[in-house]
Amino acid sequence: MECHVCGLLRKKEVDFDEIDTQYKAGWESPSAHIQQTGATDMELSESYIAHLLKELRINSFLGLRILDFGAGRGNMAAALRHAGAEVVCIEPYGMEELERKGFKVFSSIPDLPEDLLFDGVVCLDVIEHLFDPWEDFKHLTNDLAPNGWIFVSTPNSASLNSKLSGENWRERKNPGHIFLFNPNNLSQTLEIAGYSGIHRLKWNIVYHRNLLIQLKDFVLLQSGLDGELRFLAYRGSK
Repeated sequence: MECHVCGLLRKKEVDFDEIDTQYKAGWESPSAHIQQTGATDMELSESYIAHLLKELRINSFLGLRILDFGAGRGNMAAALRHAGAEVVCIEPYGMEELERKGFKVFSSIPDLPEDLLFDGVVCLDVIEHLFDPWEDFKHLTNDLAPNGWIFVSTPNSASLNSKLSGENWRERKNPGHIFLFNPNNLSQTLEIAGYSGIHRLKWNIVYHRNLLIQLKDFVLLQSGLDGELRFLAYRGSK
């Protein structure tokens, strides 16, 4: 179902019990069900860290407390910790997995202590799974320190792949995807939630060693037709 005003895609029928069952089943064997437990691998996490540090104009995350919202199997959390951050995770289904890896984990935003503020939040391929992303991101705003930042990634519904595939686009067929965003409505979502300094990050992430594929990905990135949206925004004026 598509909003004719902003282009936001929403799953026509959402069976919350079915989605809950799928996630629980996925976590019985997390590495074999990465669509439910987190597809961001360590190599991509480290690439994101390098780009994010450069974007924020800092050398490390040493001394910073960062929330990994929807931490999945913990690859991004591990990369953040390696870069010096104090990492706190929110993960409703994989708490035991993350605790075994030494992370402090909460199951939901309301479970966070009221006095616990974060210098930054990372949210990798999570917003498309949320039942009410606007409400969740408003709450995250309150959990940020003044001038704290949030980094969001999510599939791009305005991508070339989406345009060519239509209803058969793999992100639309993923049973856990409730909302799918384009650049404009993701920016609007962040603005509604109280963020400022919102901007899209056009990072040239290398996914393949094949030079022709790298060239294709670069052209799609520059034209805004790439498959992944990456946004950075701030709490307060920026």
